[in-house]
Amino acid sequence: MDTIRLGVAGCGRIFSDAHLPAISKFSRAEITALSDPSKDRLEKFGAALGVTRLFENYHDMVGLDDIDAVIVCAPNREHAPASIAALNSGKHVLCEKPIAVCFSEAKAIFAASKKSGKIFMPGLNNRFLSESLFIKEQAEKGDLGEIYFAKAGFIRRRGCPSGWFTDKSFSGGGPVIDLGVHVLDLAFWFMGYPEKGRVSAEVFNKIGEYTTDDTGTYKASFECTAKHDVEDAAVVLIRLPGEKAVTLEVSWALNCKQNESFVKVYGDKAGASLWPPEIYSEIDGRIADIAVKTVPGESFVREYEDFFRAIDTGAEPMIKMKEALVLTRFIEAVYESGKKGCEIEIKESDFIEE
Repeated sequence: MDTIRLGVAGCGRIFSDAHLPAISKFSRAEITALSDPSKDRLEKFGAALGVTRLFENYHDMVGLDDIDAVIVCAPNREHAPASIAALNSGKHVLCEKPIAVCFSEAKAIFAASKKSGKIFMPGLNNRFLSESLFIKEQAEKGDLGEIYFAKAGFIRRRGCPSGWFTDKSFSGGGPVIDLGVHVLDLAFWFMGYPEKGRVSAEVFNKIGEYTTDDTGTYKASFECTAKHDVEDAAVVLIRLPGEKAVTLEVSWALNCKQNESFVKVYGDKAGASLWPPEIYSEIDGRIADIAVKTVPGESFVREYEDFFRAIDTGAEPMIKMKEALVLTRFIEAVYESGKKGCEIEIKESDFIEE
């Protein structure tokens, strides 16, 4: 396939700020249709991109014969319905994270992808960062040994996004499903992606809406309501088979000193940190900390390179649908544990196709 014709479901900020600049780097990629519930936004992007096929409902777009793939950038609650509709219409799909707001929806995407034979690629973009690719390479080469412990975190002191993000009916949750998916995916990826474990979590909503001065926030393009019914922080312990564990810390609002993002893995040969990329080991019997200089690269461009490669060859993308399915189940278990106040067990049988 030479030209890849794209339809876009959702023309908000993640599309305009991240996906559109990446797509524009590929001469073979052509956006032929746009959908968004905002008529004004549709007309704005239609005029800017020279696209005349504009739809306020993605269901009217995904059935077009002259679309090869659909890029899903709508609010979270539309990710699964839009992806399933596109797959059922014979289209490949690249879907922003999280792929679904619950595990049952993720399983439905998995089933639709299998049935259609089309590519479904979860948009877990942080995998394509140079630092992530380097740490994964070290893990696969065995230089870290057996990774038995990982710490993952995405902490904002005051960084609650506005609009639909704080309305659970649109977003599915707060920083756990928004930020936690990124760093937990990386920790699991470095560890070989476990498919069972036990999850214990505390999920907090102590600060909620705030009026703190001089705190910038991500403003969603789609402003739905002023509702705020999601968590603002969480702490999680995940016990894995083989005496392994992962901890996860996330927040949109927390009275800490500063913002912080981290993924740190510990193996029996060496440890590694993602931000900044460093290796912790020994050289000739002496403690050695190695700062790694990675080659810069545009992660969204790499993401589209991988998506287009999968379309061309039929090979599975680097981000596997099964991994996103597992991730969604663990994220759901975090909320379940926080609500019930008990440990939630995840079994391999949870992922058996029905």
